[in-house]
Amino acid sequence: MGGVNSCCLRHRQRNRQRHRASSQSAANQKTRPKHEFLSEKELGVVRETWLRLKDGDAHAMGIRIFLRIFELTPDTKLAFAAFRNLTMDELRGNIMFRCHAMRFMRAVEVTMNHLDALDLIIVPNLKQLGRKHVEFHGFRPEYLRTFEIAMDEVWSQELGRKYNARARKAWNKIFCLITSKVLEGYTEEDDDFQKRLHVAESVQGVANLAISNSSSSSAGQLMCSDDASAGSSQDQPMLFEGS
Repeated sequence: MGGVNSCCLRHRQRNRQRHRASSQSAANQKTRPKHEFLSEKELGVVRETWLRLKDGDAHAMGIRIFLRIFELTPDTKLAFAAFRNLTMDELRGNIMFRCHAMRFMRAVEVTMNHLDALDLIIVPNLKQLGRKHVEFHGFRPEYLRTFEIAMDEVWSQELGRKYNARARKAWNKIFCLITSKVLEGYTEEDDDFQKRLHVAESVQGVANLAISNSSSSSAGQLMCSDDASAGSSQDQPMLFEGS
């Protein structure tokens, strides 16, 4: 009996250890950074190729991306009041254009530097960037697809053979992450803006109606006053009759 009890005890202890190990593994999976849009191999590829891209001229890359965007979809330039009327050659030397291209590349760099903090840093930053685009008159969400195409072309030019099928697939997931989160932020802010606009129009409508009713009431009172004055004047002697 003692041997049987000892065997059962060891079996229970092993089960507890397995359960504890399984629970710890599940906890680690919950706290470990998730790359649901990238496999481990893809993550390694984009990080390796990003190091090569960083060694180049990021500013020049940003300029080339935006010039290509304007070539692919000329209407996108209408969203930029500061340089919408400039030619391609004039854009290259325009300080506002060059600054915007640099800010764009910084957004890409922030994304790459914080792939382990998607929900904490990347997604909020990209959505905030999307919200700001509501203020850009002339911007349309479909332009974001042009951004993906332009980035893909510039990456291919910069990386050459390193931008193989595996690298292109992985990077296009990054491009899609950027544009999709920007679109989410834009859509949320645009919906909020439309709601605020609807409320403002409703309030204005009520105010206009109140003003209209007030004006009608005042006009009615004035007419009544005029009628009363007319009646009283008929009752008075016409001092200047016949004059």
